[in-house]
Amino acid sequence: MGEQADILAIGAHPDDLEIGVGGLLIAAGELGLRVELCDLTAGERGSRGTPELRREEALAAAEVLGARSRTCLGLPDAELVDDPAARRRVAALIRRVRPRFVLGPFEGDQHPDHRAAARLVAAACFLSGLRRHEGVDGPAFRPAQHLSYPGLPGRGTRPADPDQVVDVSAVHGRKLEAVRCHASQFLGLSEGERDESWRAGGPRPLERLEARDRFYGALIGVRFGEPLCTDGPLELKIADWLEKNPRA
Repeated sequence: MGEQADILAIGAHPDDLEIGVGGLLIAAGELGLRVELCDLTAGERGSRGTPELRREEALAAAEVLGARSRTCLGLPDAELVDDPAARRRVAALIRRVRPRFVLGPFEGDQHPDHRAAARLVAAACFLSGLRRHEGVDGPAFRPAQHLSYPGLPGRGTRPADPDQVVDVSAVHGRKLEAVRCHASQFLGLSEGERDESWRAGGPRPLERLEARDRFYGALIGVRFGEPLCTDGPLELKIADWLEKNPRA
C-alpha cells in the first residue's frame, strides 16, 4: 500500500465497498485523490464463489474504481468481532496508509459482520492516534474524519439517516460496472429466482441497488446519491457555504 492516502475505504467483505460507496470512490479518483481499499475478510463463508474467485473479482473491481491498491486483512468471515487483536490490525493499516478520511460500514446494517466492522473501524481510527498503544507498528496517526456508509436495506436493517449525500449521478454507470465485477455474487440467477444467500435480499439485487441510490439521490435533488453518516458534527466554513449557495 502507498503512503499518505486521501481515502481509506474499508469493507467487511469483497463487494461491500462497491455497493456502499463505489460512486464516491470513482469520483474521488477522477479528482486526483489517492484511494486505498481494504476488505476485512475474504468472504470465504459466503454461499457463492470461492475465496480465490472473490479475490480476483475484488481486484478487477478495484481497477474500475480507480483505487491505488486493495488489500485483504484475512479476518474471519461470518465471525468478525471488534476485539483488541482485530483493532490492532486495522489500526496498523491506518498508521501505514495515513489517510485523511476513513470510510467504514454502518452499524445499522443487517449483516452481523457489518455491525462488528462498524465498531471495529471506529475504534481503530481512535486507537491509531494513541502514541502508547502497544502492539501497533508505525507512528501514531489519527484520520481527520471517519464516516460510515450503509449497504443495501433489508430485513433487520436500521434505516440510515445520512448526514451527507454524495451526488454520484455522473459515475453511476461505472459504479454498476464495478459491482458487476463480482459476478459470483450478482450474476447467474434465473429470472425471479430468490437467492437466500444474498443478504436475504431477494431477487434482482442490481435493481435494488439502483433503487437505493435513486432514493438517496432524490433527497438532494439528483438522480443518484450515496449516503454517509458521521461520528459528530461537521465543520462548516461560511465562505464555503456562501460559495455553494450564491444569490439568485
